[in-house]
Amino acid sequence: MNKILIIGGASQDILHINEKYIHTTGGAGLYTALGARAAGGQVDMLAPLPSPMPLLMQPINKLINWLGPTVSQDELPHFAIEYDDSGTAKYTTVEPRSESLMSEN
Repeated sequence: MNKILIIGGASQDILHINEKYIHTTGGAGLYTALGARAAGGQVDMLAPLPSPMPLLMQPINKLINWLGPTVSQDELPHFAIEYDDSGTAKYTTVEPRSESLMSEN
């Protein structure tokens, strides 16, 4: 089995689609890690690690080895994304929060 390290994180997002609010998990690092896992890789993800683990992320945590500084779940990045009738996305909330912990400083 191939092993890979993904540097990037997960976010707690709210999608606004057709007047509905959908709470979901996002993050390019997380999606990359899950893709590598689906392709058969053993995956480590270096990213802020929430404690306690949010309910939506608990199944994900079983699939990847999550490394990184421990943060409260409220410190995870948060985005609200609104989709119009044509499918165009507009970010209405952008809160990077704990992503700054991943800098070299």
